[in-house]
Amino acid sequence: MIINELVPLLEEVEVDNTYSTRLKRWSSIPMLSEPCMPFLHQEQQWYCVEVQTDLKNVDSLAALPFVEFIDEIRSGKVILGLFNLNESFTWIVDLGYRIATELNIPPNHIALFSNAGRLDISPDTFRYFWIRDFESIISNQVKAHPDDTTLCRKDHNGVFEKKYLMLNRRWRLHRPYFVALLNETNLLDQGLVSLAPADCGFDWDQIIQLTDGIALDMYTNHEWPEFKPRILQALTNAKLLPPMYLDTDDLTINQADYQPHTNKLYEQTYFSVVSETNYFGPGDSRAPFLSEKTFKTIAHRHPFVMLAPSETMACLKDIGYKTFDGFIDETYDKEKNDVTRMKMVLEETRRLCSLSPDEVKQFVQGTSAICEHNLALMRNRPVNDFYKEMNL
Repeated sequence: MIINELVPLLEEVEVDNTYSTRLKRWSSIPMLSEPCMPFLHQEQQWYCVEVQTDLKNVDSLAALPFVEFIDEIRSGKVILGLFNLNESFTWIVDLGYRIATELNIPPNHIALFSNAGRLDISPDTFRYFWIRDFESIISNQVKAHPDDTTLCRKDHNGVFEKKYLMLNRRWRLHRPYFVALLNETNLLDQGLVSLAPADCGFDWDQIIQLTDGIALDMYTNHEWPEFKPRILQALTNAKLLPPMYLDTDDLTINQADYQPHTNKLYEQTYFSVVSETNYFGPGDSRAPFLSEKTFKTIAHRHPFVMLAPSETMACLKDIGYKTFDGFIDETYDKEKNDVTRMKMVLEETRRLCSLSPDEVKQFVQGTSAICEHNLALMRNRPVNDFYKEMNL
């Protein structure tokens, strides 16, 4: 079936039991209910489509089930909601434009719901809601374990077992690249880093083969021709590294929740390198996407740098979080060039690792209030506040 799950809400019509079950699941599972239910419970009637990859190149829009209610959608009696839950597919915008054009639906009768913190949408077209599923998940779990978060360390003496924490699971290209660069610059041993066989099936040889085949202009990075031989050599050297495990030895399972047993990893270090889901490339990988990786770090009161698309830190500020500018050089967040931005994050990681114990003590004390603010914001955010309408 082309569309995985639908919730037709027009006059409470049920297509079959699968869709009825889906509506009940939205009412009971926090990661789906809290960001989305305010829309499903309002007086406006919605026809909701969960957007998965099989919709990207669908041949005929006229064959999709919501066409049964096309007159109601065209008139505005029903709003067509395209839900990209737990993902940040940028092509949801193209899908929206295609539906509006081919089916003659006014764009303002279509709403896009995405985990992408930025989408390129013309004003006065679609309504666009940034849905933060993962913030909702971690917020709920932190509320359930109020005494389990890492203790405030503002009075720490500045001596830590390691400098930084970097948790990785799937071998998305930017993660083995950065680990290889940490190894190349003698920074790897200064941190707690995980990278080992995962469900994606990649290893160092496959990453090298993939990198070797990347065209010079694939990422429109003017530094790629100079960077490519460097990263290939770093990847080759990294082949000697053993599998690195930290929070779990089963990297086939996504650790998309708050885990108090990992507190010690944060207590042993004074900052994190958050390697977010998206980084390189055009299209879907370019959208800022805040996953559990970011919000678990906030839950543990840990300062961080982000290995992520440009403007990801700006997205955090958009929803009330404070970042660490003044203690961490965050100019990398404005850098559009992926290679340049990675180098900037690496350099800031190196600088932070070089701090003396007295400087680390000042760093921990100085960032403490920011970490406390961020944890309190996430813990106390109302259940109907995990979305933001962006295209006003």
